[in-house]
Amino acid sequence: QKIIVGASVGFAMFPGHASDAESLLHNADLALYEVKSSGRNGYQLYDAEMNIRVQQRKDIVRELRTAAATDALEVHYQPVVNSDSGRPVGFEALMRWNHPAMGPIPPGIFIPIAEEAGLMTQLGAWVISRACEDLALLPPGIRMGINVSANQFRSPDLFAHIKDAIARTGIDPSRLVFEITESVLVSNADVARGLLENLRGLGAQIALDDFGTGFSALGYLQQFPITVVKIDQSFVAGMLNQKANQAVIRAIMGIGRDLDIDVVAEGVETIGQVEALQGYGCRFMQGYFFGKARPLTDVIADMALSELNDAAPKPHPERAYAIKLS
Repeated sequence: QKIIVGASVGFAMFPGHASDAESLLHNADLALYEVKSSGRNGYQLYDAEMNIRVQQRKDIVRELRTAAATDALEVHYQPVVNSDSGRPVGFEALMRWNHPAMGPIPPGIFIPIAEEAGLMTQLGAWVISRACEDLALLPPGIRMGINVSANQFRSPDLFAHIKDAIARTGIDPSRLVFEITESVLVSNADVARGLLENLRGLGAQIALDDFGTGFSALGYLQQFPITVVKIDQSFVAGMLNQKANQAVIRAIMGIGRDLDIDVVAEGVETIGQVEALQGYGCRFMQGYFFGKARPLTDVIADMALSELNDAAPKPHPERAYAIKLS
Protein backbone atom coordinates (compact mmCIF):
# COMPACT_ATOMS: atom_id res chain seq x y z
CA GLN A 1 0.00 0.00 0.00
CA LYS A 2 1.07 3.53 -0.64
CA ILE A 3 1.30 5.58 2.56
CA ILE A 4 1.49 9.37 2.48
CA VAL A 5 2.98 10.96 5.58
CA GLY A 6 2.49 14.59 6.55
CA ALA A 7 4.09 16.61 9.32
CA SER A 8 3.19 19.60 11.47
CA VAL A 9 6.04 21.35 13.27
CA GLY A 10 6.00 23.96 16.01
CA PHE A 11 9.26 25.25 17.42
CA ALA A 12 10.56 27.70 20.01
CA MET A 13 14.12 28.94 20.52
CA PHE A 14 16.23 29.38 23.62
CA PRO A 15 16.73 31.91 25.17
CA GLY A 16 14.49 34.28 23.20
CA HIS A 17 11.25 32.36 23.76
CA ALA A 18 11.84 30.73 27.16
CA SER A 19 14.39 30.54 29.99
CA ASP A 20 13.90 26.86 30.95
CA ALA A 21 13.22 23.54 29.24
CA GLU A 22 9.64 23.17 30.45
CA SER A 23 8.61 26.59 29.15
CA LEU A 24 10.46 25.99 25.91
CA LEU A 25 8.54 22.76 25.26
CA HIS A 26 5.25 24.43 26.22
CA ASN A 27 5.79 27.29 23.77
CA ALA A 28 6.81 24.91 21.00
CA ASP A 29 3.58 23.03 21.66
CA LEU A 30 1.59 26.28 21.30
CA ALA A 31 3.29 26.85 17.95
CA LEU A 32 2.41 23.29 16.92
CA TYR A 33 -1.24 23.91 17.81
CA GLU A 34 -1.24 26.98 15.53
CA VAL A 35 -0.12 24.79 12.63
CA LYS A 36 -2.80 22.20 13.30
CA SER A 37 -5.49 24.87 13.65
CA SER A 38 -4.61 26.34 10.27
CA GLY A 39 -4.82 23.08 8.34
CA ARG A 40 -1.73 21.02 9.33
CA ASN A 41 1.29 20.12 7.17
CA GLY A 42 3.29 23.25 7.93
CA TYR A 43 5.54 24.85 10.50
CA GLN A 44 5.29 27.77 12.89
CA LEU A 45 7.69 29.70 15.11
CA TYR A 46 6.37 30.63 18.56
CA ASP A 47 5.42 34.23 19.35
CA ALA A 48 4.03 35.79 22.52
CA GLU A 49 0.63 36.46 20.94
CA MET A 50 -0.05 32.74 20.98
CA ASN A 51 -0.35 32.74 24.77
CA ILE A 52 -2.99 35.49 24.52
CA ARG A 53 -4.97 33.57 21.90
CA VAL A 54 -4.82 30.36 23.93
CA GLN A 55 -6.11 32.16 27.02
CA GLN A 56 -8.91 33.77 24.99
CA ARG A 57 -9.82 30.34 23.64
CA LYS A 58 -9.96 28.90 27.16
CA ASP A 59 -12.20 31.79 28.23
CA ILE A 60 -14.54 31.20 25.28
CA VAL A 61 -14.79 27.47 25.99
CA ARG A 62 -15.50 28.08 29.67
CA GLU A 63 -18.22 30.64 28.97
CA LEU A 64 -19.77 28.61 26.15
CA ARG A 65 -20.40 25.79 28.62
CA THR A 66 -22.92 27.97 30.45
CA ALA A 67 -23.96 30.37 27.68
CA ALA A 68 -27.02 28.41 26.54
CA ALA A 69 -28.25 27.83 30.08
CA THR A 70 -27.99 31.54 30.92
CA ASP A 71 -29.55 32.84 27.68
CA ALA A 72 -26.25 34.41 26.60
CA LEU A 73 -26.73 32.76 23.21
CA GLU A 74 -29.46 33.70 20.75
CA VAL A 75 -30.95 32.17 17.62
CA HIS A 76 -31.45 34.51 14.67
CA TYR A 77 -33.35 33.63 11.52
CA GLN A 78 -32.39 34.30 7.90
CA PRO A 79 -35.21 34.09 5.34
CA VAL A 80 -35.39 31.63 2.47
CA VAL A 81 -37.50 33.41 -0.12
CA ASN A 82 -39.64 32.45 -3.08
CA SER A 83 -38.20 34.90 -5.57
CA ASP A 84 -41.40 34.95 -7.66
CA SER A 85 -43.43 36.42 -4.79
CA GLY A 86 -40.63 37.91 -2.71
CA ARG A 87 -42.13 36.21 0.36
CA PRO A 88 -40.32 33.98 2.87
CA VAL A 89 -41.12 30.28 2.60
CA GLY A 90 -38.85 29.45 5.50
CA PHE A 91 -35.96 30.53 7.70
CA GLU A 92 -32.58 29.13 8.65
CA ALA A 93 -31.81 29.10 12.38
CA LEU A 94 -28.36 30.55 13.06
CA MET A 95 -26.63 30.76 16.44
CA ARG A 96 -25.42 34.17 17.63
CA TRP A 97 -23.41 35.17 20.70
CA ASN A 98 -23.36 38.71 22.05
CA HIS A 99 -20.67 38.48 24.73
CA PRO A 100 -21.18 40.91 27.64
CA ALA A 101 -17.52 42.00 27.60
CA MET A 102 -16.24 41.26 24.07
CA GLY A 103 -19.44 42.16 22.22
CA PRO A 104 -20.73 40.10 19.27
CA ILE A 105 -18.45 37.13 18.59
CA PRO A 106 -18.70 35.92 14.97
CA PRO A 107 -19.98 32.34 14.52
CA GLY A 108 -16.87 31.65 12.44
CA ILE A 109 -14.85 32.05 15.64
CA PHE A 110 -16.89 30.44 18.40
CA ILE A 111 -18.51 27.56 16.51
CA PRO A 112 -15.19 25.90 15.46
CA ILE A 113 -14.00 26.29 19.06
CA ALA A 114 -17.22 24.68 20.30
CA GLU A 115 -16.73 21.82 17.82
CA GLU A 116 -13.16 21.15 18.96
CA ALA A 117 -14.12 21.40 22.63
CA GLY A 118 -16.94 18.86 22.20
CA LEU A 119 -19.68 21.37 22.99
CA MET A 120 -21.66 21.25 19.76
CA THR A 121 -23.85 18.36 20.89
CA GLN A 122 -25.04 20.43 23.87
CA LEU A 123 -25.33 23.70 21.92
CA GLY A 124 -26.94 21.98 18.93
CA ALA A 125 -29.60 20.42 21.16
CA TRP A 126 -30.35 23.86 22.57
CA VAL A 127 -30.71 25.33 19.04
CA ILE A 128 -33.10 22.54 18.02
CA SER A 129 -35.30 23.20 21.05
CA ARG A 130 -35.31 26.96 20.57
CA ALA A 131 -35.93 26.76 16.82
CA CYS A 132 -38.91 24.42 17.31
CA GLU A 133 -40.36 26.71 19.98
CA ASP A 134 -39.99 29.73 17.71
CA LEU A 135 -41.36 27.89 14.67
CA ALA A 136 -44.57 27.28 16.62
CA LEU A 137 -45.04 31.07 16.66
CA LEU A 138 -44.71 31.46 12.88
CA PRO A 139 -47.43 30.89 10.23
CA PRO A 140 -48.19 27.23 9.41
CA GLY A 141 -46.70 27.30 5.92
CA ILE A 142 -43.26 28.46 7.07
CA ARG A 143 -40.39 25.93 7.31
CA MET A 144 -37.39 26.04 9.63
CA GLY A 145 -33.88 24.99 8.59
CA ILE A 146 -31.68 23.68 11.41
CA ASN A 147 -28.00 22.86 10.92
CA VAL A 148 -26.81 19.54 12.35
CA SER A 149 -23.06 18.95 12.66
CA ALA A 150 -21.13 15.70 12.35
CA ASN A 151 -20.52 15.74 16.10
CA GLN A 152 -24.25 15.97 16.77
CA PHE A 153 -24.88 13.00 14.47
CA ARG A 154 -22.62 10.89 16.67
CA SER A 155 -24.86 11.53 19.67
CA PRO A 156 -27.20 8.59 20.37
CA ASP A 157 -29.68 11.02 21.91
CA LEU A 158 -30.14 13.26 18.85
CA PHE A 159 -33.23 11.57 17.39
CA ALA A 160 -34.94 11.32 20.79
CA HIS A 161 -34.24 14.99 21.42
CA ILE A 162 -35.76 15.97 18.07
CA LYS A 163 -38.87 13.88 18.72
CA ASP A 164 -39.21 15.43 22.18
CA ALA A 165 -38.93 18.97 20.78
CA ILE A 166 -41.61 18.20 18.16
CA ALA A 167 -43.97 16.67 20.74
CA ARG A 168 -43.42 19.47 23.25
CA THR A 169 -44.07 22.29 20.76
CA GLY A 170 -46.78 20.56 18.72
CA ILE A 171 -45.30 21.60 15.38
CA ASP A 172 -45.81 19.67 12.16
CA PRO A 173 -42.52 17.74 11.54
CA SER A 174 -42.79 18.44 7.81
CA ARG A 175 -41.99 22.08 8.59
CA LEU A 176 -38.50 21.11 9.80
CA VAL A 177 -35.55 21.00 7.39
CA PHE A 178 -32.39 19.48 8.88
CA GLU A 179 -29.36 20.84 7.04
CA ILE A 180 -26.27 18.65 6.85
CA THR A 181 -22.93 18.84 5.04
CA GLU A 182 -20.98 16.12 3.30
CA SER A 183 -18.81 15.64 6.42
CA VAL A 184 -21.87 14.21 8.22
CA LEU A 185 -22.28 11.55 5.55
CA VAL A 186 -18.56 10.77 5.29
CA SER A 187 -17.96 10.34 9.04
CA ASN A 188 -20.28 7.33 9.42
CA ALA A 189 -22.46 6.55 6.43
CA ASP A 190 -24.46 3.74 8.05
CA VAL A 191 -25.33 5.73 11.17
CA ALA A 192 -26.15 8.79 9.07
CA ARG A 193 -28.42 6.79 6.75
CA GLY A 194 -30.35 5.31 9.65
CA LEU A 195 -30.86 8.64 11.37
CA LEU A 196 -31.83 10.44 8.16
CA GLU A 197 -34.35 7.73 7.31
CA ASN A 198 -35.82 8.04 10.80
CA LEU A 199 -36.14 11.81 10.36
CA ARG A 200 -37.82 11.32 6.98
CA GLY A 201 -40.13 8.83 8.67
CA LEU A 202 -41.26 11.63 10.95
CA GLY A 203 -41.96 13.74 7.87
CA ALA A 204 -39.00 16.12 8.25
CA GLN A 205 -37.04 17.36 5.24
CA ILE A 206 -33.30 16.76 4.71
CA ALA A 207 -31.16 19.42 3.01
CA LEU A 208 -27.63 18.86 1.71
CA ASP A 209 -25.78 22.12 2.35
CA ASP A 210 -22.83 23.55 0.35
CA PHE A 211 -23.88 21.39 -2.59
CA GLY A 212 -21.33 21.11 -5.39
CA THR A 213 -18.23 21.59 -3.22
CA GLY A 214 -17.76 17.98 -2.04
CA PHE A 215 -16.22 14.96 -3.70
CA SER A 216 -19.22 12.65 -3.97
CA ALA A 217 -22.28 14.90 -3.75
CA LEU A 218 -24.11 13.27 -6.68
CA GLY A 219 -23.75 9.82 -5.13
CA TYR A 220 -25.21 11.08 -1.87
CA LEU A 221 -28.43 12.08 -3.62
CA GLN A 222 -28.84 8.45 -4.61
CA GLN A 223 -27.75 6.88 -1.31
CA PHE A 224 -29.50 9.13 1.22
CA PRO A 225 -33.06 10.53 1.54
CA ILE A 226 -32.15 14.09 0.51
CA THR A 227 -35.13 16.35 -0.28
CA VAL A 228 -33.39 19.74 -0.64
CA VAL A 229 -30.02 20.84 -1.99
CA LYS A 230 -28.49 24.23 -1.32
CA ILE A 231 -26.21 25.65 -4.01
CA ASP A 232 -23.03 26.83 -2.30
CA GLN A 233 -22.60 30.59 -2.23
CA SER A 234 -19.19 30.33 -3.92
CA PHE A 235 -20.97 29.41 -7.18
CA VAL A 236 -23.51 32.22 -6.82
CA ALA A 237 -20.85 34.85 -6.06
CA GLY A 238 -19.11 34.45 -9.41
CA MET A 239 -22.01 33.37 -11.57
CA LEU A 240 -22.46 36.61 -13.52
CA ASN A 241 -19.01 36.53 -15.11
CA GLN A 242 -17.80 32.94 -14.79
CA LYS A 243 -19.16 30.43 -17.27
CA ALA A 244 -18.03 27.48 -15.14
CA ASN A 245 -20.21 28.68 -12.24
CA GLN A 246 -23.16 29.14 -14.57
CA ALA A 247 -22.71 25.60 -15.90
CA VAL A 248 -22.60 24.15 -12.37
CA ILE A 249 -25.78 26.00 -11.37
CA ARG A 250 -27.62 24.88 -14.53
CA ALA A 251 -26.53 21.28 -13.85
CA ILE A 252 -27.75 21.41 -10.23
CA MET A 253 -31.09 22.85 -11.34
CA GLY A 254 -31.45 20.02 -13.86
CA ILE A 255 -30.67 17.40 -11.20
CA GLY A 256 -33.22 18.98 -8.88
CA ARG A 257 -35.93 18.84 -11.54
CA ASP A 258 -35.16 15.25 -12.52
CA LEU A 259 -35.03 13.96 -8.92
CA ASP A 260 -37.91 16.14 -7.66
CA ILE A 261 -35.60 17.85 -5.15
CA ASP A 262 -36.02 21.49 -4.11
CA VAL A 263 -33.03 23.71 -4.89
CA VAL A 264 -32.09 26.76 -2.80
CA ALA A 265 -29.39 29.21 -3.93
CA GLU A 266 -27.32 30.61 -1.04
CA GLY A 267 -25.39 33.87 -0.83
CA VAL A 268 -27.64 35.90 -3.14
CA GLU A 269 -26.65 39.57 -2.79
CA THR A 270 -27.60 41.44 -5.99
CA ILE A 271 -30.60 41.86 -8.28
CA GLY A 272 -28.43 40.62 -11.14
CA GLN A 273 -27.92 37.30 -9.35
CA VAL A 274 -31.65 37.05 -8.62
CA GLU A 275 -32.57 37.56 -12.27
CA ALA A 276 -29.91 35.13 -13.51
CA LEU A 277 -31.02 32.45 -11.06
CA GLN A 278 -34.64 32.95 -12.06
CA GLY A 279 -33.55 32.44 -15.65
CA TYR A 280 -32.14 29.06 -14.65
CA GLY A 281 -35.43 28.13 -13.01
CA CYS A 282 -34.33 28.66 -9.42
CA ARG A 283 -37.22 29.92 -7.26
CA PHE A 284 -35.86 29.56 -3.74
CA MET A 285 -33.06 31.88 -2.66
CA GLN A 286 -31.28 32.98 0.50
CA GLY A 287 -28.82 35.80 1.09
CA TYR A 288 -28.29 39.40 2.13
CA PHE A 289 -30.34 40.66 -0.83
CA PHE A 290 -33.41 39.29 0.94
CA GLY A 291 -32.24 39.89 4.48
CA LYS A 292 -29.70 39.02 7.16
CA ALA A 293 -30.36 36.75 10.10
CA ARG A 294 -32.52 38.61 12.63
CA PRO A 295 -34.15 37.93 16.03
CA LEU A 296 -37.56 36.28 16.12
CA THR A 297 -39.30 39.48 17.25
CA ASP A 298 -38.10 41.29 14.11
CA VAL A 299 -39.15 38.36 11.90
CA ILE A 300 -42.67 38.32 13.37
CA ALA A 301 -42.99 42.11 13.05
CA ASP A 302 -41.95 42.00 9.38
CA MET A 303 -44.41 39.22 8.56
CA ALA A 304 -47.24 41.02 10.36
CA LEU A 305 -46.46 44.19 8.38
CA SER A 306 -46.57 42.24 5.12
CA GLU A 307 -49.99 40.83 6.02
CA LEU A 308 -51.28 44.33 6.79
CA ASN A 309 -50.04 45.59 3.43
CA ASP A 310 -51.78 42.70 1.67
CA ALA A 311 -55.02 43.43 3.50
CA ALA A 312 -54.94 47.16 2.81
CA PRO A 313 -57.45 48.35 0.14
CA LYS A 314 -55.89 48.82 -3.27
CA PRO A 315 -56.68 51.91 -5.36
CA HIS A 316 -59.06 51.46 -8.27
CA PRO A 317 -57.04 51.09 -11.50
CA GLU A 318 -58.79 54.03 -13.22
CA ARG A 319 -58.29 56.25 -10.19
CA ALA A 320 -54.64 55.29 -10.02
CA TYR A 321 -54.28 56.04 -13.72
CA ALA A 322 -55.87 59.48 -13.26
CA ILE A 323 -53.52 60.29 -10.42
CA LYS A 324 -50.60 59.27 -12.56
CA LEU A 325 -51.72 61.58 -15.39
CA SER A 326 -52.12 64.54 -13.07
